[in-house]
Amino acid sequence: MTASGMDDEKNGQDRSADGRFAEPGATGSHDESVPQTLLWFGRFSGFGGLSDAALAYVEACHAADLPVVMIDTTTTEQVGPAPKHVVVTKSNGNLVVRSQRGGERFVTVFHDSPELLRCFDFEGAVRNIGFIVSETKAFPPQWALRLMDCHEVWTASDFNVQNISQSIPPFMVHKVPHSLPSALLASAPDADRQQSLTFGTLASRRDRRRVGQLVRVFQKARASGEIPSNAELVIKTSPTNMEDIAGVCRDADLAGLGEVRMLENVRFLQSRLTRQDVWEWLATIDVLVSTEWGKGWDLPAFYAMAMGKACVSTGFGGNTEFMTKENSVLMDHYLDYPDPEEAVNTKLYSGHKAGFVTDENLANGLREAVERREALARPELRKALIEKFSPESIGVRLRERLSNYAIYDYYGNGAPVITIRPFRNVRTAAAPAPVPAQAATVSPSPHPATERPLVHFIAKSLARHPRLFKGAQIVYGTVRGKRAER
Repeated sequence: MTASGMDDEKNGQDRSADGRFAEPGATGSHDESVPQTLLWFGRFSGFGGLSDAALAYVEACHAADLPVVMIDTTTTEQVGPAPKHVVVTKSNGNLVVRSQRGGERFVTVFHDSPELLRCFDFEGAVRNIGFIVSETKAFPPQWALRLMDCHEVWTASDFNVQNISQSIPPFMVHKVPHSLPSALLASAPDADRQQSLTFGTLASRRDRRRVGQLVRVFQKARASGEIPSNAELVIKTSPTNMEDIAGVCRDADLAGLGEVRMLENVRFLQSRLTRQDVWEWLATIDVLVSTEWGKGWDLPAFYAMAMGKACVSTGFGGNTEFMTKENSVLMDHYLDYPDPEEAVNTKLYSGHKAGFVTDENLANGLREAVERREALARPELRKALIEKFSPESIGVRLRERLSNYAIYDYYGNGAPVITIRPFRNVRTAAAPAPVPAQAATVSPSPHPATERPLVHFIAKSLARHPRLFKGAQIVYGTVRGKRAER
């Protein structure tokens, strides 16, 4: 069975008295003795936010004693040891995952682009979950179409729950916040740094992070006395890319800096950093500034706050799940469409609005960070953050979520088997069938209902309620029979 061909009769959810879909297993039919294993798909061998977040979730699974198998979506390989009862083999270039335990059920969490969901097939007792975060005020319809083939969708924040629920039925969307790495929990703020003042920002893309604007505002704030004149700004950018520095200078000079030299007290760190490198770099700064227009979560700010650092950020996006006006500096923002040249994926974010800040609001944010630096470093703020997002806390949420699943919350009842085709060859391995010449042309960014017929969404909803689905089958069969008689 493929991800888009579910066993409709066995994939059910009951409605509550008010007509809303209930949580999985809400009828109390879950058997606590039934063995479950998580298969977490993620970019474990890569760099960046997707890799870091996936690793932290696996750590949370371990903290909750949840058996988990890590599948790398970059290499299509198993990462690390698997539980003894799980067998991972190679067959005809594909990865095959089976269980040796009787009554086993697999819960797959696909933590990567929904487009890659087409690369694995499964059969038996499998529950398929798509994990995604969005960075703008809308949700890409092409992602929604793929995620509709999952049992449910996990995301990290209320911001994302609201966004995704605009395109996917809300009963399918559930919040599972990101987890802090345990390595950061034991670190203590550096008291010796109170004598210095270094601002920092991470910018793999100078345009996306609005680095030119930050340099411009930083220099004006130094010149006007809003922040100390000896303050420094460290910009981490991509390795050996001098165009980034030249681009920052061009962007910074858009409004003119007069006699102030643009790169005075500004240093560039041009390197590819591992997650450990990022943590070590964060320890060398005092204030992290993030002016990025799109935020799925903002892991650097998440880490910095766990290390007792002051953070300045836009009050827009998934970062508002852990950043408040009490524990950080949240700048006022306005909504606008990203410049096509600034969008990592122009087609994906076409027509979406994101959060931007004015020079004045950014200057106010830098000044407030200086004024509130000691208050933002209070131990109780860091303690509250750690207690809420520690691996143990997120592990408890994961265990509670999985404990709700009943027998009808899986695609089938047989032994689970998952076959994974190489993700790196997704376009070749999963090429769609030729489209007939008379088929209608699909617009580049359609609403889900315009590309896939309404009956698809009705069928998906009916599939989560066995009695309704069987009733629909009876009605459909009766209609077909009468037509045949005619």
